Amino acid sequence: MRIPREIVPGLIGKKGVNIKAMQAQSNTSMTFHDETLENGDRLCVIQGSPANVTLAESIIQKYITEQPIVYTETVTVPLSSVGRIIGRGGETIRAIQEQSKARVNIESHNHYGADAGPTRSITIKGSESQILIARQLIIEKVEEERHLRKNIDMTTASRTPRRPGGASLSPSSPSVSLGPSGSSSTASVNTGSTEPALPLKQDGILEVFVSCVYHPNDFWIQVVGRDSVELDKLCESMTDYYSGQNEPRDENQFNVGDIVAAPFEVDGKIYRAKIMQMDDNGVEVSYLDYGDRRVLSASDIHELHPSFLQLRFQAIQATLNLGCIGDNWNDETINEFCDKTYCAQWQSLTAKVKDYLKDVEDGHDVIWLELLDKNANIGEDLIRKGLATPKGPSGCNGAQSFQKKSYAAVALGVSAAPSEPLITAADPTIQESLEHDRNGN
Repeated sequence: MRIPREIVPGLIGKKGVNIKAMQAQSNTSMTFHDETLENGDRLCVIQGSPANVTLAESIIQKYITEQPIVYTETVTVPLSSVGRIIGRGGETIRAIQEQSKARVNIESHNHYGADAGPTRSITIKGSESQILIARQLIIEKVEEERHLRKNIDMTTASRTPRRPGGASLSPSSPSVSLGPSGSSSTASVNTGSTEPALPLKQDGILEVFVSCVYHPNDFWIQVVGRDSVELDKLCESMTDYYSGQNEPRDENQFNVGDIVAAPFEVDGKIYRAKIMQMDDNGVEVSYLDYGDRRVLSASDIHELHPSFLQLRFQAIQATLNLGCIGDNWNDETINEFCDKTYCAQWQSLTAKVKDYLKDVEDGHDVIWLELLDKNANIGEDLIRKGLATPKGPSGCNGAQSFQKKSYAAVALGVSAAPSEPLITAADPTIQESLEHDRNGN
């Protein structure tokens, strides 16, 4: 008897339980030929008396008739929506399968960046009604991503560039640090549990902005996503809130390590910052959502309203893990890297997470990335132009000393942290709180 290939596993059942029951019911012996037919169907040989064989055939035919027809449909979605369809740890795609009862499989590949293509195929298997439900759930996720992308594009289009396009780095940009005698320092930010979570996507691919550059082994990124929109709302709310505060402030109220509200001279807006050092020359702050450092007067700094701490800090320290030519990273290389990465110009790049490294000096985590702009691998381009080497010599000044950290350990830490703000500065309850404080109530 010829059995359709898609029916064979269910007919046999787990550990043969179904076919054994059919054999007992019909008092026959049923075995499958090892070889398959040209279309994958299998031959089932039934042995027994003529009457019992006829009964066995009717039992099998009844089983086949009762099975729902399994269809297969392929849906093509934008590559940018794949992460949202999969969800953190695969939770969204599991929910789609549980709700629809269909099997959903997303095409996998080893390409990233420009080689990945603009779309990805999703295969759905199930009954007509199951496929219909799964397809609708997938389309909803695609629309959510499209709506978010529209908001991000609108928001970033209105962002003020923190570094004019094509401008070279001045001595005060991106970092001038106070030292015991006014010398330059490279103190790093250690924000502890308030560090941003890195939302890893399938294949470790992220869309990022480069917000600040010191050199190719020390730069800061923001992950493009919902928080990009929330950050701009937060900065606007902070600027509005502090612009109306002209009362005198006690310049001695702040200490190293405090999280404060600080102005940025390029655009005049107020941002979240951490006090790194203080002395008679001023206060050095690090802007926690961008990575820049500036030296300000203590009179320019404000105490940060607790409502402005709800959104995670957005700046993430990263490295290309390259070597510099000579003892230091020269200005030509740094400026070339700034231009290639559109530093603070809010043009996104593709980032591939290579590994997580640990700074041996203070133990904070640094993300080792490859950065791609369309067809160009920015690190490989620096090497090709003779501006960097594949691996840094140990004596290269200005190059971070990194130690490899377990990818799994960091990934577990990241996955346990929330990726979205509990409440945003645009929330009406926060606006009411800020208005209440502003009015002195």
